[in-house]
Amino acid sequence: MNFATLTAIAAQLTEAGFVGRFPHPILLVRKSLAQAEAFDALDWKGRTHPSGFNTSTGSHSDRHTPPAPASVELLVKSPRNPFGAMITVGRAPNNDVCFTASSVSKLHAYFQQDGNRWLLRDGTSSNGTFLNGERLKPNVAVPVEDGAHIAFGPDMECLFKLPGGLYRYLKQVAAEGQAGAKPKE
Repeated sequence: MNFATLTAIAAQLTEAGFVGRFPHPILLVRKSLAQAEAFDALDWKGRTHPSGFNTSTGSHSDRHTPPAPASVELLVKSPRNPFGAMITVGRAPNNDVCFTASSVSKLHAYFQQDGNRWLLRDGTSSNGTFLNGERLKPNVAVPVEDGAHIAFGPDMECLFKLPGGLYRYLKQVAAEGQAGAKPKE
């Protein structure tokens, strides 16, 4: 599923209907920073990549059109992942969320649900997992809130959205896109 399709679905549903259809958290994934200059960047968290690309200012293209993330990843279990209580993120094909960037470890990090909250752990990755700009300690669970900025190494940045928060974000993007403004996170 892509961002435009998700936005169109949100436009047709109430929040309860949307949450019923998409009950799982979602990662809005931006392209790897090495490729990010080629598209309008979302205002993630102010951070400069070694290439000089500043993720808070984005590229030099038109900043009035709300950009779409490179991909939308549902945080759901896949049958290819043998770890029952974990939603894994990494480069290996048996992860629930697979990224091909070489800076992402084979089993980079994983999410777990604890009641109605979500936890994130770095899986002893080579390049680290970052939550809101802070590097996570390996194998230490930290709570993840709606709207959190997550980076899997230096090249993959994501925005973590819970279903209700995603619905409101999509509605805001659509409304502000029509008005020519940039959406808030």
